Amino acid sequence: MTHRPTYQPSLPSQNDNVSDTHPLKDFLSILFKLALLGLLAFFLLGLLVDTVVDRMDASTEASLTRLLADKAPEVAAPGQGDAREARLQALVDSLRSCARFTGPATLRLTESTVPNAVVLPGGNIYVFSALLGHVQSENGLAFVLAHEMAHLSHRDHLRARRWSR
Repeated sequence: MTHRPTYQPSLPSQNDNVSDTHPLKDFLSILFKLALLGLLAFFLLGLLVDTVVDRMDASTEASLTRLLADKAPEVAAPGQGDAREARLQALVDSLRSCARFTGPATLRLTESTVPNAVVLPGGNIYVFSALLGHVQSENGLAFVLAHEMAHLSHRDHLRARRWSR
């Protein structure tokens, strides 16, 4: 007669299906790693955008600017300016030659109660009419316009796309 071993039920010494740590600790660890990975991806994509914009040639920028200009909000109808707009455009043109800025810089004067100026794709500089009442001199206005032209020169209108939808 052969002797058969008898079965004795017991739990295994190591169970790979059950974690040794608390589930909340596991969750927080995974959440932290995902947040860190997301921040790293965000930072690296920003660097990638800056690198691409710095190396972009003029023809590529022009075609991309046309695409962005189609999506940009229309602040004012172009060409409905007055003598103030012509005077501001002349100031922009003189600043362009002084700064040796070769890109397009078209000024648009927009009626608004907010004193501001913005740059939109396509080399458009929008000056809100309330700004004209706020600046004390032509030098102050030239400073604001030179600031906006610096945004154009540094291609900030393209770099800003990384922060938008």
